[in-house]
This record gives sequence, structure tokens and C-alpha cells, in this order.
Amino acid sequence: HATVRDLLSHRTGLSPYSDLMVYVWSHERDEIYKRLRYLKPSLSFRQRYQYSNVSFVTAG
Repeated sequence: HATVRDLLSHRTGLSPYSDLMVYVWSHERDEIYKRLRYLKPSLSFRQRYQYSNVSFVTAG
């Protein structure tokens, strides 16, 4: 499971940009959390730093 530290240090493996970002601005946080499970990572979890808008927004 990703921690807040993982999210803020951008080590979740989620891609830098995602179609989910368009969704973020018009939906509730709980709905966004549900959709996160369908994102395909571009790196392995905690593999290395890779900025991710989705991770940053998810952290709140």
C-alpha cells in the first residue's frame, strides 16, 4: 500500500500525467480513490522518483 510519504515523494510508479487528472477537477475525492486502482503504473512501486500529478492530488 502506498503511504503519504510515497505519494509526496513521487515513488508510487504512477505516470506523470493521466486522464484521471481531468476527472479530478470535477469529482469527489472518494470517487477519485476508487478509480486509482485502474491506473497502469509506468514504473515499479518505489522503483525511483517520477513526478506524478495524480499522486500529489491524491495526497491532498
